[in-house]
Order: sequence, then C-alpha cells, then structure tokens
Amino acid sequence: MKKFFLLVFMTALLLGLCFEVNAEEKAKNSNFKVGLLAKLNINQDEYQKAFEEVHQWTLSHGAPHEQVQYIFFDNLISLIMALKRGDLDEIYLPEPVARYVLETTTGYKDTCVTRTKPILFVMGFLKQNNDVLRNEVNQALATIKQNGRLAKIIEDTLEQPSIVPTSQAEFKNFPGARTLKVAVTGDIPPIDYVSAEGKPAGFNTELIAAIAEVMKVNIEFITIDSSARSAALASKRADIVFWYQSYDNTSKQFDIPDNIMTSYSYYDVDKIIHLVRE
Repeated sequence: MKKFFLLVFMTALLLGLCFEVNAEEKAKNSNFKVGLLAKLNINQDEYQKAFEEVHQWTLSHGAPHEQVQYIFFDNLISLIMALKRGDLDEIYLPEPVARYVLETTTGYKDTCVTRTKPILFVMGFLKQNNDVLRNEVNQALATIKQNGRLAKIIEDTLEQPSIVPTSQAEFKNFPGARTLKVAVTGDIPPIDYVSAEGKPAGFNTELIAAIAEVMKVNIEFITIDSSARSAALASKRADIVFWYQSYDNTSKQFDIPDNIMTSYSYYDVDKIIHLVRE
C-alpha cells in the first residue's frame, strides 16, 4: 500500500505540472504511449493500474481526458529506438540522461520538464551479511563528500556544458587487497555507460574509483542488464550494484526489492524530462 501511495504522490507531481505544456497534443491521441526504464519492484501491469487511478484523480482536478499507456523497457537503447520508430509518443528520462540524448542524437526535443520529489542515486547491497561492506562504502562516501572530490566528479561528468563522455576512470591497484565485484548496466549515460573500448565508464565508475581509493580495495566490473541487478546480488555474482531510483532511504521503494539495502545517496535529480520526436 505504501508503494502505491508513493507512486500516486509522484505521479500527481509529474502529471500536474505538465498539463499546460502538452495537454492539447496528448488529448488528440486516445492511446498516448509513454516509455520509461523498467522498475524492479513493481511490474508494468501494477504500474499501469496505479497511473490509471491517478488519471481518475487528475480528471476531477481539471486535467484533460486522455488514455495513457505506460510501457517498460529494459535499456535506454531500446527505449530510444521505440520512440524513433513511432511506437511511443513520449519517453521520460532523468535530466542528465535526457540532456545526453539531446546532445548525442538528432530528431528529438524536450516537450516538458517536470519536478518531482528528488530521485536519489544509491548503491545496492544484498541485505544478508553485507552490513559491514555497506557501512564501509558509506564512510568512504562521507570522506569524498567532505574533501570535495564528490562535487568535482559531479561537475566534471554531469554538469559541464557538454556532457558527452570523453574519458573513463583510472583505478589504482592495491596488491594483496580484497577485490569487490561491481555490476554496471551501461544503460544510463552519462551516469553509467560503456566506452568505445568496451569498458565501463561515466559518473558511476569515477565515483567507485574514488571510493576504492579511500577503502584501499581493488575493483572488478561485471556488466549486467538493468533487470538483472537484484539477481546479480542474490547470486553473489556482484557485491555492489548501482541503483537508479530511491525516494528516501527508509520507506519501501517500488524500484528496490525487499532483499536489497542501499548506501547513502550520492547524487539526486529533481527534474524528469519528457522527450518526443521533432
């Protein structure tokens, strides 16, 4: 129940601030299709039902009548291609990801910017027997935040005028130290992507390099699909997975399964960009 009301609250914010921008365009289409990246703790049917109930609420508050279908995609490439083909009318992306798409591709434009309760970027750990590791990572996060390194990484990788990635993190080797296996998806550039050389790169890798330096550990990357994040931890294929979405660190999340615990947030976004074809 908490999951549903959280979703209702979010959606009321998202939809309520966009009606004046593109309501007329949406009203022309009786089956408006919106694409977004898949969530792990709520399936597409549950998500669709929750949004349909929100639409009933918005109709009583002056929103135009429209039938919207929400469709999940496992990765950004398939989401963008569906929009390009015309299978979707609109897609929702966090601000830095949307800006990356607009800078690196042609044929798209932002039609609406909505503000929501901040989306927090965190790291995920399997709950069982991983409290020590989670606490060590949190301490390292506190260190790089205090010494200014985290702010510099955010500025260099996410907030420059041009956010097209041009470099990847350098990792120090600590002979004899333990190795942590970190799973990346490569799905959300410039936050997380795979370089032209086929190596993990972007903000997340710069971040884990800084954390590894503080913790004096070595890092081994594995690449997984976004939908396999929870399974990678449960099978112990990975010790750490970068998690995309959390609205606070205490309540049940619709994108974080019950068997996963998270780190302190290290980056947050309060803008969702709606992209359409030009």
